[in-house]
Formats: sequence, C-alpha cells, structure tokens
Amino acid sequence: MAAPRVVRAEHVVMAGSVLALAVLVVLPLAFLGWGSVTADGDLTLAHFRDALSSRLYVQALRNSLILGLATAVLSVAIGLPLEPGRSAGRTCRAGRSSTSPPSSPT
Repeated sequence: MAAPRVVRAEHVVMAGSVLALAVLVVLPLAFLGWGSVTADGDLTLAHFRDALSSRLYVQALRNSLILGLATAVLSVAIGLPLEPGRSAGRTCRAGRSSTSPPSSPT
C-alpha cells in the first residue's frame, strides 16, 4: 500500500501564487483583450480604427515608443560597462579570465 501524500507548504504557497497571478493579471488582461475586439457582442476592430484615426492617440503612441526605445538604449549603455567580467582585468573565478576558454582539468 502506498504511503499517503504529504502536502508541503511550498506547494500550497506556489498554488496560491499561481492563483493570485491568474486572478490579478491574466483575467483582467483577457477581459481587456476581449473588450478591445468586440462591440455589442460582435467581433470588430472599430476600437483600433477609432484610436489610430485620432491624431492625439497616434501622437501619444509615438511618444511612448520613442520613450521606451530611449530608455532601453540608455539602460544598455549604462549597464553593459557595469557587467562583471566585461573588463579585461577582472576575473569571474580565481585565476581565470571571463573571456578565456575553460581549461580542461589534468
């Protein structure tokens, strides 16, 4: 006869986290997506047509994309030089440079 399964605290916490993620993130995004392609119960792209035909919304979208691109470029420009092991004098592990191939043990 098999031993009874023990419910571990980690599994309960993980299940609660997954449930919270589904309720707080996935369901609202699903409702938002469904609402954006339906009107009065029919499938339509009228909401997108209305948004993209308004100069105000197109300008806001353009500004958001430019700001996002500038943020990404600036983050890479700042973060790349700060990455450990990228400089020639630094080592990842004692006695080995991060750019040299690993040596085979003898």
